[in-house]
Amino acid sequence: MKRANRLSCLVAAYAPLVVCGCAGITPPTVSLDDYGPLVEARARPVPVSLLGRRLEPLGREAPPASIANLDAAWAAFRENPNDVDRLIWVARRLGYLRRMNEAIALLSEGLRVHPNHAGLLRHRGHRYLSVRRFEDARADLERAAELIGADRMRADPGRCLADIVEQDGLPNARNIPLTTLGFNVWYHLGLSRYLTGDYAGCVSAFEEAARLSRGFDDNRVATTYWTYLATRRQGRDAEARRLLDAITPDMDIIENQAYHRLLLIFRDGRSPDAVAPLVREGIHAPASALDNATTGYGIGCLHLFTGDTAAARAAFERVVSGDEWPAFGFIAAEAELARDHAGTSLRQIAMSDKQLFESVKIGMSRADVEKQLGKAVLEFDKKVYYGKPPKIESWRSPVVPASISIIYSDRHVVESKTFYDDNNDSTTVR
Repeated sequence: MKRANRLSCLVAAYAPLVVCGCAGITPPTVSLDDYGPLVEARARPVPVSLLGRRLEPLGREAPPASIANLDAAWAAFRENPNDVDRLIWVARRLGYLRRMNEAIALLSEGLRVHPNHAGLLRHRGHRYLSVRRFEDARADLERAAELIGADRMRADPGRCLADIVEQDGLPNARNIPLTTLGFNVWYHLGLSRYLTGDYAGCVSAFEEAARLSRGFDDNRVATTYWTYLATRRQGRDAEARRLLDAITPDMDIIENQAYHRLLLIFRDGRSPDAVAPLVREGIHAPASALDNATTGYGIGCLHLFTGDTAAARAAFERVVSGDEWPAFGFIAAEAELARDHAGTSLRQIAMSDKQLFESVKIGMSRADVEKQLGKAVLEFDKKVYYGKPPKIESWRSPVVPASISIIYSDRHVVESKTFYDDNNDSTTVR
């Protein structure tokens, strides 16, 4: 088995268009609409956003070209179901049509047979982000990063999995593919960590992605943008400002104009009030719905960093009032609002999670704890353990690098411990 996996990775490294053989996938002898794994996926409930919105697939409004591309991908896959690259293309085409359950099901079918395929894990991780399954996304992408790292150690320079160029399903204006498998694994892993509040881990992942930028300014601004936000969320403002020194107006940007514009706004220290009219007037046109989600979230963060949580909330709400729900800016804005709507203010989460955690006292009931912390904190990255007889619940802060473990006995707190990831300190209340 190890020899087969090694051979598969070698094939992937030297033949990018046929990433790996994957014998054992159920042959698709029927139409896409009748293929078993996809029929089962369509029968599942429609995914729901963090704010309770149904994440519906595109229906009649789907672009005819996107449907034609899906049909062509399916026909190619039927010709050779052992070509995993063709399976991935069907999943990607399903994703562009927002048929996320089906995309995940098809990628899972591939992983059932070939669990150590970095490409399958990378794309399923992306689609788990789309349906707000952040921890599942992170697990897939962590595994993909491990596989790529192991391959890099044994492959010849320039011939490893990380260097496989990913062709664009939606080509940019110059029809130049900008990213590699390795870049996208680390990039999406960074996003999964950002959305789960692991800002230190987020920065580390985007630093790895930046090393695989291939000299494209688009990749530099994309990785710098999320690194900047994660660094600011850790309170390391001076370090964040230094990241902007390399951002200049004359960078050669092909598709990531929104990230570039936002970084220039951050670099120039422009106030949110000065920026808002520019956004409203659309001087950054032509702007896609995705660009608007990206820009809206970035402006909301700018308000948040200056302490104007009401304006931040309004910016995030404008983003989620749109329809670009698969966009990362949309998902991030939704995550901010989900915390806020659950009873914990943005300012409270951004600045005071450590103090909130430390406010849990012995003898408090579960209801008292929920009232004190806010449901958003209680449900974020939650883990529950059962002992003899105490019940232990553990949470990670949505924003700061801290987590809390609470031991309950007879539904009352008997011990609370807060861990601070940034300096390995902890505070225990007994």
